Amino acid sequence: MKRIHLIAVLAFFLALPSYSSALPLINAEVAVGGWMQMPSGDMGVSRGGVNGTRLDMDRDLGYDSEWGMTGRFRINLPLILPNVYVMGTAMDFSGTGSFQNNFDFAGQNFFANMPYNSSLTADQLDVTLFYGVPFLGIFTLGTTAIDFGLNVRIYQLDASMTQGLNSFSESTNVALPMAYLSARFEPIDSLGLEAEFRGLVIGDSQVLSGIGRIRYNFMNLPFLVSSFVAGGWRHEIIDLDESGIRVDTTFSGPFVEAGLRF
Repeated sequence: MKRIHLIAVLAFFLALPSYSSALPLINAEVAVGGWMQMPSGDMGVSRGGVNGTRLDMDRDLGYDSEWGMTGRFRINLPLILPNVYVMGTAMDFSGTGSFQNNFDFAGQNFFANMPYNSSLTADQLDVTLFYGVPFLGIFTLGTTAIDFGLNVRIYQLDASMTQGLNSFSESTNVALPMAYLSARFEPIDSLGLEAEFRGLVIGDSQVLSGIGRIRYNFMNLPFLVSSFVAGGWRHEIIDLDESGIRVDTTFSGPFVEAGLRF
């Protein structure tokens, strides 16, 4: 069954160039790349009424910068249909540390000044439905576009801690509605500047995401497909408490990607 799904996905992407070129009102792009995620902040895990100790990611957990894989797909549809933007980001950290006092993690007590191993996974999937500002492309001779819409971000959170024979973990999935706003400026065919913002603030919880991207577009390939390379900076603020997993962190760093536009 997995092989059938893989074949279907590959067939879909292979068919997109001819499909989009046959319908001039439809255009799409797909890109894959990597993001260097530099973490800062703290995390803790509570369970059974026992509040988890907040541990600093750098000082207490020993987390360092990690490269995470990213992938995105975007398609602009005609008429009143909303455009679709899907982006996936892998975020996985692990390290070895120690804490000066006894501390609690997932309802269990861990000992002071003894080494432990921990990990945090915060994989995310963004699904966006959006519209462009009407007629802006006409007024700017196709150089400028502004989009707005609704984004749903799905987090897969998993935190674990091991010290000697003690090993405990907690995991949960959470879906969050977020506002979406983006802008693109292409003064010439080969150069593009882009910015994206996604945000949610509810009570004490907030998730804010900003991306700045510069891209270079290469000449057209067969079937009206053009390729591009891009790079920029991505900044994420995550302040969540879901199913006992408390994360109050910032992830930021440069990214690179390559893709196709058709």
